Amino acid sequence: MYAKTIIVIVVLASLLVRPAIASEITPQTIFKLTNDARAKHGLAPLTYSQSLEQAAIAKTQDMVTQEYFDHIGPNGQTPWAIMDKVGYQYEYGGENLAVGFSSAEDMVQAWLDSPSHRQNLLEQNFNDIGITALPAVVDGLPDIIVVQMFGSLVEDTRKKELTGYINSLLGVSDVVTN
Repeated sequence: MYAKTIIVIVVLASLLVRPAIASEITPQTIFKLTNDARAKHGLAPLTYSQSLEQAAIAKTQDMVTQEYFDHIGPNGQTPWAIMDKVGYQYEYGGENLAVGFSSAEDMVQAWLDSPSHRQNLLEQNFNDIGITALPAVVDGLPDIIVVQMFGSLVEDTRKKELTGYINSLLGVSDVVTN
């Protein structure tokens, strides 16, 4: 019986240990993996936005409180309405959701494999991102709910467009601006 107990403990411990190459699901890891994916596709990195993080937190809290997992809340609330509530004046906005993943790499890869989520990750019009990865109980089991909010502020978008237009008039290309 003693040997059976040790085997059971070893098996249970092995189920709880994640592979060394898998990253924890944290906003910092997701931020890095998202910008790594953008870099592989020749896109500028996203800037972390506290306002979009507040929107992501509000979205996660709403999903947990109202017990749903969807881009649109049961009351019809959209991600854009949440961005408005936190004062993020966006020209472009998007949202990715995830639950049920054991590593950040698997989650980001699943987003890249999904056309609509991939579009958000690789959207060239997005400048900013806010992320939450909060523990929650989903279907009676502990899990992590992840919300990514993407956006571009109105003034940032207009500045890019104006700079691009002026550069095209001057015949200048590949100009980097702040």
